[in-house]
Amino acid sequence: DFHHHRFNERFLSFSHDAGFHPIACRPFRPQTKGCVEALARTMGRLKPYDGEFSTINNLNDIVDRLAKRLNHEKSQSNNQKPVELWTKEKEHFRSLNHDLVRYFHSDQTRKVSRDSMIRFQNHQYSVSPNYIGKEVEIKLTPDDKTIHIFYQGIEIQKHDLTNKQFNYDLHDKHAILKSDLMADKTDEEINQYMLNNLSIYDRIGE
Repeated sequence: DFHHHRFNERFLSFSHDAGFHPIACRPFRPQTKGCVEALARTMGRLKPYDGEFSTINNLNDIVDRLAKRLNHEKSQSNNQKPVELWTKEKEHFRSLNHDLVRYFHSDQTRKVSRDSMIRFQNHQYSVSPNYIGKEVEIKLTPDDKTIHIFYQGIEIQKHDLTNKQFNYDLHDKHAILKSDLMADKTDEEINQYMLNNLSIYDRIGE
């Protein structure tokens, strides 16, 4: 029954914080026809890329490129580009409530692998071997450039995001070697080994 529709609670919370009131539209009505067709047309332009991506990052890149093309194409209804209308209309919009950022940067959890690594966006980042097998929380900074890693509310590590497959903090790397491969070696020997192999580690995954 249309009169008993329910909005997602998270969406309702977002709309309240953003300062707008959501209105449910009946399906298959002239008032909503254009909106639905526009969305279907956009999704249709993504179909040729089916099977051409293997990670969420690849998909995000495809969607970003498509969005840029769509924003610079003239609309058939008003013969104007969306990016041009945006330039004119944005000065009339309300200022952004920066608290809304939290809706788009949800915290994530990962289990630390036996190699003392956690995976984030298809790349691996080190933590201390003390946390192997533990569940840790990952928080991405608003600029999408750094992750902070927490265990039971306490920050245990942070990493700048890179394109390298494996990303090691030097202290973590030393502890990882000390706990396994080089358990019988001195700290000085481990440090020398790390120094000799630093360039190899840095090239992994490039």
